[in-house]
Amino acid sequence: MKQKFTFKMVCTILFISMVSLVNAEITELNLVGDAVPAGWSVSNPTPMTLNGDVWEWSGALKAGSLKISTFTDGDWCYGQWLNAAVADQPIAEASYIITEGCDGPDNKWVVAEGDVGTYKVTVNLTTETIVFELLTSEVADVTLSGLTASVGTLTPDFDQSVKNFFLSVPAGTTSVEINATTTDPEASVEGDGVIDLSEGDTIVAIEVTGKDQINKFTYYVSISIVEEGEIYSALYLVGDASPAGWNISDPEPMIQDEENLNLFTWQGDLFAGELKFSTFTGDWCDGDWLLATAADQTLDHGEYTIYTGCAPEEEDFKWRVSEEQIGEWIITVDLENELISFDYQEVTGIEYNDHSLINLYPNPATEYFTIDLGTQSQGSLDVYSVDGRRIHHAVLNESKSIFNVKELSGSGLIILRVSTKEFSKTFRLSVQ
Repeated sequence: MKQKFTFKMVCTILFISMVSLVNAEITELNLVGDAVPAGWSVSNPTPMTLNGDVWEWSGALKAGSLKISTFTDGDWCYGQWLNAAVADQPIAEASYIITEGCDGPDNKWVVAEGDVGTYKVTVNLTTETIVFELLTSEVADVTLSGLTASVGTLTPDFDQSVKNFFLSVPAGTTSVEINATTTDPEASVEGDGVIDLSEGDTIVAIEVTGKDQINKFTYYVSISIVEEGEIYSALYLVGDASPAGWNISDPEPMIQDEENLNLFTWQGDLFAGELKFSTFTGDWCDGDWLLATAADQTLDHGEYTIYTGCAPEEEDFKWRVSEEQIGEWIITVDLENELISFDYQEVTGIEYNDHSLINLYPNPATEYFTIDLGTQSQGSLDVYSVDGRRIHHAVLNESKSIFNVKELSGSGLIILRVSTKEFSKTFRLSVQ
C-alpha cells in the first residue's frame, strides 16, 4: 500500500529533521551570568550535563541574570546562544530563542531577589523549553575561608568572592602544596594538596561541594614558574584590532626574547579597532593586563598601566587602531623599561633575500587588480574587511593572478594578505 503524504505531514517531517539537525550541532550547554556560580565567564562557564534527551544542572542561583552558551571559548561571538525570548524574562517563563554570535537580541533570564535558591535547570532542545525547578530556598555554603601555598605568594589577597588566584614560584620548583579550608566544616574540598610542577606551569582547580551535595563552586590557582629576573612568562594581543579578536582563551601570542626575558615582540596585521595586552589565557579576570593610560590611546603613545583581573569599564583603557593605520606592524613590549613601541611596516611590496618581489597593482583599483609573486609561483590570498573579518580566500598557482574587485567587495578599503611558502605581506587596497 502506498503512503500518501499530505502537505501537513511533509511540513512535520521537515520540522523534525530541522530540529534533529540543530540538536546534533549542539554538543554542550553552559550557564553564563552573574546569577550562576561561574559568573560572566565564557571560557570557563557553568556546564550543564546531557541526561538522555535533556540538559540538566543543579545548583544555586543568585540574584542577577543569565543566558546559555553552546560553546566554551574566550570569544563571546564564537557560536550560538540560547537567549530568553524577551529582555529581562523571569525564570518562570519557559521559552527561549537561539541567536548567532553577538548578533542578538541579547535577552537574559532574571533571577529576582525573592527567587534566590537551589534549582534544577532543565533544557529540552526538542521541545524548545527551559524549566527552572526550585528545589529549596536554602543555599549551601560553598566558600573557602582560607587558601595558602607552601611556596610563593598568592595574588590577589584571599577573598571568598574571588575565584581566580595566581601563584608565581621560582625556577627549579618541582612541587608546591596548596591548602584550602572551607567556611562550612560540613562542606568538602577536592583539588588541593601537593601539586606536581615537573611539567611546568599549570592551573589547579579546587572544587568545594556543599553539605547538600548539590551546590558546588570551583576556585582556580594559576601557577607560573618564573625565571630569575623575569616579570611575565607570556604576553598576548587581545582585541578586535588583533588577528585573534576578543578571544582570551586563544589570543595572539607575542615572542619572548631568549636573552632578555622581559622583552616581547610581535609582527603581523592590525585591523581597525581596539587593542590591549594580557599576560595569561583562560578567563578575562585570570591575571594581569597591560592597559593604555587613557581611553582610545593612539599607537604613538606606548605608556601603559598594569591591572590585575577585570578592570571596571571606566578604567579598561585600550589602544585604538584607525582605518588609516590598518596594515602590518611590529609591536615591542619592554617590561623592564615599561614601554610599548608600535612600528608600522610599509605595504607597497618588499624585497626579500632571494630578490623576489611580492606586489599588488593598481592601487586604487576600479575593476581589476593583479597579485605579482615575483619569482614565487605558488601562494595564497586572504581578503579581510577593515574590521578583521575574512571575506575571501584564494589559492595562487601562478606568479601573476588577476582578480575582479567587485566580486570581492564593494567600494572602500579592504585588506589583502598575500602568502607564499616562506613569506607573507599585507596590502591596503582602495576599491573605487
